[in-house]
Amino acid sequence: MLPQGSPAARRTATIACAAVALLAILGAIAFVSMPVGNDCGSGWSAARKPLPEPLLTDAEKEQVTREKRNPYEAATEKARPTEQCRRAGEKRLITAGLGSLLLLVPAAGVFIFAFLYWPSREE
Repeated sequence: MLPQGSPAARRTATIACAAVALLAILGAIAFVSMPVGNDCGSGWSAARKPLPEPLLTDAEKEQVTREKRNPYEAATEKARPTEQCRRAGEKRLITAGLGSLLLLVPAAGVFIFAFLYWPSREE
C-alpha cells in the first residue's frame, strides 16, 4: 500500500479513474453503435430515422377515401415501423447513457477525493 498523501498514490488513483471513465465512454459508444434490430440500423441512426416524405402519396390518399377509412389512422399505420425504430434507438441511447453514468459517477468521486481530500503527508 502506498503511504498517505504520496504523489504516487494520487497518480495511481487518477490513472484508475481515467481508465474507468474511458472504459465507460467507449463502452457506451460501442453499445449505441450496435444494430437495434428490425432493419433499423444502429442506435444512433434508429433514433433519428425520418418519416417517409410524403407520409401518404396521392394514390394512397385516394385509396383511403375509396375505402372510407380515417386518413389519420392510415398515416399512423404507415408511420408505425418508423416510430418503433425511433423508440428502439432512443431506448438504446438512454440505456447506454445510464450504463456509462453508473461507471462515471464513482470514478468522478474517487477523482475528486484524490485531488481535494487526500490526506497530506505529515512531516
